[in-house]
Amino acid sequence: MKIPDSAISPHVAIRLCALGAALGALFAVLGLFPPLVPEVSAHGDRNAIINSCSSSASRAETGDSVAFSARVTNRDAGFSSAVLYVVFQVYHGGSEVYKYKTSNRSVSRGSGATFSSPRIIAGSSRLPEGRSEIVCGLWRDNTLGADTLQEHTGASGSEHPTSSAFVTVEPHEPEIYRMSPSGSSVDLEEGDSQNFTARARDPDGDLASVSWTRDGRAESCGASINSQSDYSSSCTLRFPSEGRFNVVVTFADSGSRTDDHRWTVTVEGNEPPEITRSSPSGSRVNLNVGQSQEFSARATDADGNLESVEWTLDSRRHRCSESASGSSHTSDCSLSFPSEGSFEVEVTFTDAAGADDDHRWSVTVTQPNRPPEIDDSSTSPSGSRVNLEVGDSQEFTADVTDPDGNLASVEWTRA
Repeated sequence: MKIPDSAISPHVAIRLCALGAALGALFAVLGLFPPLVPEVSAHGDRNAIINSCSSSASRAETGDSVAFSARVTNRDAGFSSAVLYVVFQVYHGGSEVYKYKTSNRSVSRGSGATFSSPRIIAGSSRLPEGRSEIVCGLWRDNTLGADTLQEHTGASGSEHPTSSAFVTVEPHEPEIYRMSPSGSSVDLEEGDSQNFTARARDPDGDLASVSWTRDGRAESCGASINSQSDYSSSCTLRFPSEGRFNVVVTFADSGSRTDDHRWTVTVEGNEPPEITRSSPSGSRVNLNVGQSQEFSARATDADGNLESVEWTLDSRRHRCSESASGSSHTSDCSLSFPSEGSFEVEVTFTDAAGADDDHRWSVTVTQPNRPPEIDDSSTSPSGSRVNLEVGDSQEFTADVTDPDGNLASVEWTRA
């Protein structure tokens, strides 16, 4: 039967408590009864209280270290100090998985003290994955008998419960720790290509996949990862039109936990190159067989990203083709035409975005006309002077050839 506290005067209560403690100590010495060290006291005297019971982290990842602490106050009015200690208990799924008793400390009346546990590893058997409750028990070391529980956190089994602490342990999420371009903004010109790279790690060693998207649409750069702890992935994308685009890389582990990085890509319209000077001027060139011609062209690019110059003769690339850079470039090409005919010479300036400008010349090559040739050795009479008598007749002959094969007429005259 429980005796109401009001039925016992304070002086009687103190004497009974002292007597009980003395008897307990005597019985313990004589071996009549084992020492009483209860997990939870049904009648804690509340001479000291727990101000707070806390964990160094309310959420932790596997492998993190976590410690617990309790702030206590000694309110004993009868003694100048009290010897106190704290028992930390970790409960997971209703079962105790870890217990630690601190060293005793003497705490002066009206003063406070902080008791701490060693750090333990989250995800270990002492602090498993999931949600665990941290229970702090404040005990007073009684030299004349069983220690007395002053206060106990948690709602179960305590006459004076206070708030306990909770820790949730989760496996590591993937972490993207390196990316290129750095930052989250990328500025490009229309038609540019950009290489994106990201590297992720997961201490749990269960990286499972990486995916790349542009404006929510999957790109072909994604890949499956076979349970690795560190992985790098790259994706090269071309942006043929101006606008704003979102490029996202996402790493996932076997538990579908993810980390991602996002780039906002701004693509500005590209100004194509412009040919500002060409030589020969115009677009038509007339040559004779065997002649050579020097062609020249100059182009400018407002975006400053000239990339190449291509020369072609009848659509066949010529060795005059070359690379270019910057905002202006002049290119020359000398061509010979050993046979008559019609030809097309073209020069094309192209920028890094693929935009271009070109100029064409239509070349007509003809054979020049050569005069007929009289073979002096075959003329008759030979030489250039003939003496005759009055009334004589004379036959004149001459052999004529034409290198172009187009003799049209023969005319004889008498001066």
